[in-house]
Amino acid sequence: MLQLRTSSPARRFSLAAALSLALGGGLALAAHGRGGSGSSALAAGRSLFMSKCAVCHKPDGSGQSYLGPKANLHRTAVQKKSDAELEAFIKKGFPPMPAWNGVLTETQIKSVVRYIRTFKSGKH
Repeated sequence: MLQLRTSSPARRFSLAAALSLALGGGLALAAHGRGGSGSSALAAGRSLFMSKCAVCHKPDGSGQSYLGPKANLHRTAVQKKSDAELEAFIKKGFPPMPAWNGVLTETQIKSVVRYIRTFKSGKH
């Protein structure tokens, strides 16, 4: 395993990102909110969803967990909400869902919402 020996976390991230890109792994940058729009934002949203949200909402967004039907992101009540409403919900949280404001960036939250929209079309 390659170890990066540098004192600065930002420098370590830059070196890891450069290595990732050199090896063809641009998703690492997108997952940290540095991706643009389009498919990179969707890929970043999927990556964040899988690492932060899937434990309760399940990887397919069905929410078949101990939380019950409110965790189902396929529901019409969820999909009818505007992007701004979903972003606000993610930022503020609602027990038992934690607030992600300050944990995720604006760009990351928008990419998660973009990914949640794929549950409506079944293209997740």
